[in-house]
Amino acid sequence: MRTLPVIYAAFCAGILVGLSFVATPAKFLAANVELADLLAVGRATFRVSMILQLALFLPLIALSAWRRFAATGLIALLAVQYFVLLPPLDNATLLRMQGEATSSGWLHSTWALIDGFKVVMLLAIAWSERPARKNLHERDKHCRAEP
Repeated sequence: MRTLPVIYAAFCAGILVGLSFVATPAKFLAANVELADLLAVGRATFRVSMILQLALFLPLIALSAWRRFAATGLIALLAVQYFVLLPPLDNATLLRMQGEATSSGWLHSTWALIDGFKVVMLLAIAWSERPARKNLHERDKHCRAEP
């Protein structure tokens, strides 16, 4: 069943878009909520998102050849976010929660850029798994040729 990997990779992309580009920034639109509380929610969201993404990306490794390479790349990008970007982001967030000014904008931008790249990779996996149009055309031609 070739459609299952297409649906699964597209599903993963949708989850990532929903978490990273909708839910995460949307929390700051809430009225009458202290910034420190929003930042605390953000810290929790980042950690839950990381665990969820790892759980979603691991099954993609079961795909063939370059798709397995792409899925491994997704996990590597996740590791960069978790081990390289998250510690300084977390420190900056804690400082901000205490009322100190921080300049962690580039960390957030880098995080978002990596998330965007992961979405593109997931969509590429989904696209590569779709049934080839040529094969569908050949099948249709073959079916019409039979009496």
